[in-house]
Amino acid sequence: MYNGIGLQTARGSGTNGYVQRNLSFVRKHKDRVDYKSEEELKKLDQQLIKQPNKEILDHERKRKVELKCMEMQELMEEQGYSADEIDQKVTMFRTMLMNKEGVSESSAVDKDETGRPITEKADKQTETITQQHRNKHEGQTDGDNKTALQKHEGQTDGDNNTAT
Repeated sequence: MYNGIGLQTARGSGTNGYVQRNLSFVRKHKDRVDYKSEEELKKLDQQLIKQPNKEILDHERKRKVELKCMEMQELMEEQGYSADEIDQKVTMFRTMLMNKEGVSESSAVDKDETGRPITEKADKQTETITQQHRNKHEGQTDGDNKTALQKHEGQTDGDNNTAT
């Protein structure tokens, strides 16, 4: 027997116990197709089309600028310019390209002393989580002390009542 259908055992029934579905059974209701509205379709389309990440696009622009600067530096080295003159001209070229491309050298994300990005949101989240853990832990210890105190007081009160 599977899912409560069929014989408990095929023994003595004269069958092999195989249960078939009744294909001639007519259902009262038909499987209903749930069509989506226009608003739902628009929302689904918007979820499929993701906007590009601004940081990645900014990084690509910076890479292109640096590539052009490296090409200019190699070209000037081949032509025999001095190292100081090359550095000066490449820096001017880099600032000109950065302004032209609209790329700022300092990114919008603040960085710590090691160069890793500082995320205030993550710092706030960890702070609230640690505060919650502290509160929970303090609540548990206070509760344990109170219950232990109540038990102790209950025993002393009970002892006083029996003595009278």
